[in-house]
This record gives sequence, structure tokens and C-alpha cells, in this order.
Amino acid sequence: MTTGSPGRPLSTAAPGSPEARQGRYAVTPWSVQRLYRPFIWTSLLVALIYGFGTGAGIMFAPAFGIDRGLWWIVHGQAHGVAQIFGWGGLFMMGVSFHVVPRFRNGPIEFPWPQRAVLVLVVLGISLRFFGQSLQRRSFSPDLLDASGVVLLAGMLIYAVVIGRAL
Repeated sequence: MTTGSPGRPLSTAAPGSPEARQGRYAVTPWSVQRLYRPFIWTSLLVALIYGFGTGAGIMFAPAFGIDRGLWWIVHGQAHGVAQIFGWGGLFMMGVSFHVVPRFRNGPIEFPWPQRAVLVLVVLGISLRFFGQSLQRRSFSPDLLDASGVVLLAGMLIYAVVIGRAL
């Protein structure tokens, strides 16, 4: 081992090896799995596909002479849900699944709760998006009802897992 900056040894150990991790947080099974990564990537995908795409469509529609009827309101609501639950919510959930257990240096249940939350929230956002986008169809209210139930289930699982970690 050689020395780097004053007072800090420079390790020649391979990154990720147990020797390189000395002096950092203790390695735990949930931290090694990096369960936050799917949440971060999914939040960006939801934002790009449902959120920003719908927002751009709403913004540029008047420039192309498209009438602002009921679809304007409906797509605005679908855009809002995608941004709040998809972009902001999934990002926050992923980071908190990684950070919150470190506050108390305690365990977190993994991996099924995180995977269930991710699937349920993305499914709920998708159901809401298509339920509102297809508001003239007879099955639209069913999609919106299912969206609410699925999003609620995902949020409850998230709250229980984070609550138990704290």
C-alpha cells in the first residue's frame, strides 16, 4: 500500500474487493445487489416515454392547429401522474431503498418487495396513462380503477418496507 494525499493511504486493491471497502460502510447483502438501479432507469424511461413525450405533445398541439378539447385535460392529467409517480416517485423510491437502511445500519427486506413495488407502480402508471388516453372507450373506467388499486398496493408495500427499515 502506498500513500496518496497527506494522511490518506492509496490502496492498490481492486475496486470492489473487500480490501478496498475497508473503512466504508459494512457490506450487506442488500447493498451489494444495488436494488436502486432498476428504479433509477425505470424512472428515466417513464419520464421520457409517458411524461416528457405527453408534455411535448400537449405543448406543441396548438402550434399545429389541433383543437384543445377534452383530450387536452385528460392528457394533462396522464402527464402529471407519469411525472409525479413515474419520474419523481420511482427515483425517490430507488434512492430511499438504498439509503434509508443505512440511517440505522439495519437490514431491509429484499429483493421481492422492491421488485413488487417497481412492477406495481409502473403497471399503475401505465394503466392510468392508457385509461385516460382512451377515455372514449368503454373499458377506460375499469383501467382507471385498476390503476388506483395497483398504485395504492405499490405505495403500501413501499411504506411498510421503509417503515420496517427505520
